[in-house]
Amino acid sequence: MATGDGVRRVTLIMAMREEAMPIVDRFGLKLVDPPRFVDGAPFVAWMGDAGAVRLCVCWCGHDKRFGVNNVATTAAAVAAYAAVAAFGAPDLMISAGTAGAFAQRGAALNDVFLSSKCIFHSRRIPGEDGELEEYGFGHIRSPNLSALAAVVGLKVGV
Repeated sequence: MATGDGVRRVTLIMAMREEAMPIVDRFGLKLVDPPRFVDGAPFVAWMGDAGAVRLCVCWCGHDKRFGVNNVATTAAAVAAYAAVAAFGAPDLMISAGTAGAFAQRGAALNDVFLSSKCIFHSRRIPGEDGELEEYGFGHIRSPNLSALAAVVGLKVGV
C-alpha cells in the first residue's frame, strides 16, 4: 500500500489488447508467465517498473466463443477483482480505454477525460414497457470535476 512516499503500485485494467500494448511496449513490461490468475480465467498481465512505480497492466482477455476482446463493465470488474487476488491491492487502480470516446464526440488520440457520468451500457434489462431500462443502464452522475479539468487541462465527458 501507499506510504508517505506516495503511490508505488499501480494496476491498469484494459479491455482491449490494442489499448494495453502501447503501454506494455513503452515501459518494457514483461508478460506474467505462468499466469497468476485462477485456472481458466482469460486475463493476461504484464508487470514491470515505470520509474519509481511498480506497474501491472491487466488485459481482460479474449472471448473464445465470439473471437473478440472482453469488453464492458462485467469484464472490467471481474478483471479488477482477479488482479487484486493475484497481485495484491495496488495503491491506485485505473480502468482505462476508449470508454465510448469517439471523434464525433470530440475525442482525439491521447485525450484524457474526467467522468461527468457513468452509464452501464452493457446492462440490458428487457421489459414490455421499458420500465427497467433506466435502472439497467445505471446513469450515475460523477462529482462535478469541471474546475479540476480546467486547472489540469483535461476534457470532461460521459
